[in-house]
Amino acid sequence: MEHKRHFGRPLPLTYFLRSYGISLLLTGGFLILFYFTGDLEEYILLFVLMGVLFPFAKIPFDLLIGFKIMDKIKHSQALSYLDYQFQFLFSLLFYIFSVFLAPLGIIYQIITYSYQAIKKKHST
Repeated sequence: MEHKRHFGRPLPLTYFLRSYGISLLLTGGFLILFYFTGDLEEYILLFVLMGVLFPFAKIPFDLLIGFKIMDKIKHSQALSYLDYQFQFLFSLLFYIFSVFLAPLGIIYQIITYSYQAIKKKHST
């Protein structure tokens, strides 16, 4: 997926599919981890909720600096192990704090879809 600036327009479906794929891996990892510790029943709903909200939690970061960073990483000649650790760390942080960060991304999506609908209505 080519990373472009998406201010003022909704993010494409591929963004959400990729984010939900990452979310599925993180949710599966946490479910397995908590299954072996015996605390799965207490946290299963929280992990599912964080998995659903994860793509929306990433939106503000990706719009502000995430797409720029990904472009630099993609176009650099030497991808290092540190770049992948950086991506994993931020994904993990957004997953953990998705319940708190997701409302910002949801509001952005609502505003951009509303703006596009109003713009389309006035152009016809």
